Amino acid sequence: MDIATIIGAILAICALGMGIGSNLKSMLHLQSLAIVMVGTLGALFVSFPLPELIKAPFGIGLRYAFFTPKAVLRRISESLGSGEKEQISRGDLQKLKKELELGILIYSRMKTYAQATGWIGVFVGLVIMLENGFFTNPSKFGPGMAICILTAFYGIVIAYIICLPIQTKLERHLSLIQDS
Repeated sequence: MDIATIIGAILAICALGMGIGSNLKSMLHLQSLAIVMVGTLGALFVSFPLPELIKAPFGIGLRYAFFTPKAVLRRISESLGSGEKEQISRGDLQKLKKELELGILIYSRMKTYAQATGWIGVFVGLVIMLENGFFTNPSKFGPGMAICILTAFYGIVIAYIICLPIQTKLERHLSLIQDS
């Protein structure tokens, strides 16, 4: 198990929690979250075949974020006899490289889509603000402003606190495997 991943995840959650403080209820906005989450998932579904999507973000991404690929290969190797080890190690290494490459690509795209849907939400919020009479009745721009700010926030959090660190971890693992 990779302890750095666990420490990093805990630190990121703590940083967000300390920043939000007692305003957690204000930061939860289902409409904004739906724009980012559903929009990101929709773009991923358009971009990749379903079997790859099921396998990569949760299988590949999370498995290799918490366990190094070498540890996974070591466990496979320990469960086999010596004759089988030689046959399977080269094939497993190629399979592992392909899995890591797919995971890197999907997390890279997920990061991009989360940012993009966050920005789309900003524009949705601006339209709502204008429709509610932002210039004639400024007291009614709250719902639109919430969408503006929170969709951007959710997109940034998903892109840079979830996707980019996992993508980076997968890239690092791929680099280590290619060097060995």
